Amino acid sequence: MKLKSNPYWLKSGFYSILQTLSVLLFGFASFYLLVRVISVSDFGTWTLFLTIISVLEVVRNGLIRNGLIKFLNSNRIEEHGGIISASIVLNSAVTLIILSGMALAVKPLALLWEAPMLVEMFYIYFITAILLIPFSLFEVLQHANLTFKGAFYGHVTKNGIFFIIILYYYLNDAQFDLVDLVWFQLTGTLVSVIVFYFFSKQYLIIGFRRVGYWTMKQFHFGKYVIGTNLSSMIYKSIDQIMLGSLMSTAAVAFYNTAIRITNLVEVPTTAVSAIVFPQSAKRFSTDGLSAAKYLYERSVGVILALMLPAVVIIFFLPGTIISLIASDKYLSAVPILQITIFYTLFLPFARQFGTILDSVGLPNINFYITAGNALMNVILNYVFIRSFGMIGAAYGTLLTYFLGFILMQVVIRQKLKVELSKAMVHIFVFYKEIWVSFSQIVTRKQ
Repeated sequence: MKLKSNPYWLKSGFYSILQTLSVLLFGFASFYLLVRVISVSDFGTWTLFLTIISVLEVVRNGLIRNGLIKFLNSNRIEEHGGIISASIVLNSAVTLIILSGMALAVKPLALLWEAPMLVEMFYIYFITAILLIPFSLFEVLQHANLTFKGAFYGHVTKNGIFFIIILYYYLNDAQFDLVDLVWFQLTGTLVSVIVFYFFSKQYLIIGFRRVGYWTMKQFHFGKYVIGTNLSSMIYKSIDQIMLGSLMSTAAVAFYNTAIRITNLVEVPTTAVSAIVFPQSAKRFSTDGLSAAKYLYERSVGVILALMLPAVVIIFFLPGTIISLIASDKYLSAVPILQITIFYTLFLPFARQFGTILDSVGLPNINFYITAGNALMNVILNYVFIRSFGMIGAAYGTLLTYFLGFILMQVVIRQKLKVELSKAMVHIFVFYKEIWVSFSQIVTRKQ
């Protein structure tokens, strides 16, 4: 089977990759400055703050993104007003519930991590969380309508402003603290919502037709995705949370340095996932499971082909890379980086597993497996951190990824008849396509 919508993949892929690159590059640039101007302990506190607030964004996206995309793409235009209005209701409700929970938890967390500044940081962030209600809605409307241009500009604005403010302070040798960073974050979010609105207003249809019905439909679809996303966040963040609880914020800073470098290799995974879900949801309604099977095998192969060169370079030159990116004071992260870089080899399988199952209407299976993996990661991290210290977090998480990979392959083979060997073949097919394209360009120039 061949995809018939090459223009979609080219154009959508271009903006999706640009968006993902912009988020990671601005995040990396901000990280590059922060590790040079704040203490290791403060950077660990900032990392823990970002980890906790990601709960809200993960839950919000889980509740509205996949359900809204699926129902907008599978129902008549007359229903879109009610579907979008229902999404706004759910978005607002879950935000208020989580903010209430965070308000109760913030002081105990600050005491647990010995970081009193976290209390004020969280209270300021609550304003940002309210602004993220329209931000996330506008982004999903873009994706649901198979356009990624507005999402790119929205994220560039949000992350770019945050970076520019930090750069201004850095160049002028001005002082700032962690509370100031939260205000910088708020400023970027506010401006980005305005930018997002102008790109998304044409898709913003508000109506009251069967709002209650669509609210329940999206809730029942999204409840599994919320659970999946929360489990995924625990899966990816419990190592840092446990390090902060069992060791220190400095340990979190060293570990997060390795994770941030590893995240740079994840760009293809994130970008391709954003393209695959709406395309898979649309193709599944017309071509059935065979389309989902092909999209999984093809996307996993392409992602791995893009990632492998970077994985090899980082594994053999970890010290050089950490010195260049984070400075010599973070060289304690070298052995951790050599382990965490192997996470990336399992991520394409895990991310596309969830993307494809959600798109074909099986979010419950995705939830159960991800929740099981998250629980396993909690247990393994506790045992390994207690036994080996900081590097134990990397060992525990890597083992979780490996065991989860085996389970996911068994399930997706059973449900979609996916063949792992075909995904591997797509790696070489991709390299061959790149070589042929390169040869043609050289030939034309001659």
